[in-house]
Amino acid sequence: MKTSRFHAVLLGLIMLCCLSCGKPKPPEVLPRPVSFDENLGKLEARAAHWRSYQAKLRIRLEGAKGKMRFQAIVLAVLPDQLRLEAFNLVGQTVALFTMNNGKPALSIPSEKMIFTAERPETLIEYFFGMPLPAGVFAYDLAAVVPPEQLDKLSPRREAPGWKADFSPEGSDASFLWEFEDNPPALKSLAARDGLWDRRITYDPAVELEPQNAPRKLRLESAQWRMEITVEQIMPTSGFDASVFVPPVQEGVRTVDLDSIK
Repeated sequence: MKTSRFHAVLLGLIMLCCLSCGKPKPPEVLPRPVSFDENLGKLEARAAHWRSYQAKLRIRLEGAKGKMRFQAIVLAVLPDQLRLEAFNLVGQTVALFTMNNGKPALSIPSEKMIFTAERPETLIEYFFGMPLPAGVFAYDLAAVVPPEQLDKLSPRREAPGWKADFSPEGSDASFLWEFEDNPPALKSLAARDGLWDRRITYDPAVELEPQNAPRKLRLESAQWRMEITVEQIMPTSGFDASVFVPPVQEGVRTVDLDSIK
């Protein structure tokens, strides 16, 4: 009797296991692949949203000038107005870079000097030790693809996302943008133009909805490395043009770097 009861219980357990093992799993619902046209629309919206902005940054730099750490306040009206004021750890201004409609200047208060040059890269290399294009850098900070590139991008699907190339006509420059999928996000940029090259990685990747902003950027080349922590960034309605012009102060000397090379 006990043996029969044991067999009945055992048989019931076996049948229960078979039923549970045999129950089909619901089909996995995969996210719909995003077309690059959808990404393009969001990139256009980002470019409009971040056309004018201000940001507070923490920057670590290692390059030809050694290692530097400083804070910075950035004001930008894309594509050709930029102000970057660098402060040391006690809040003193160590450098003020301005660019207004293609006219760059670099003020060094401790030296009571204002340096000028035809190309912004010349001034940035003088102080930071790297020939970083100022106008492009302003787009990088906001994770924005420059509008003039958008309708000329050559996208290709590379799972799990997209890559898109841009090469300006009549130039040896090249830009390779990398995007994640689901949700669509900007992951990195590899850029090269003659004397300079750089790779930018966003950590984490910046989702393409216009209101999303970078948290941390890593910029690298063969000669230098920079890490930028974005403490604050917000779009603005614009700035008075005077903020993009170096302040005039008594006793300050102006030096044209192009003339002393």
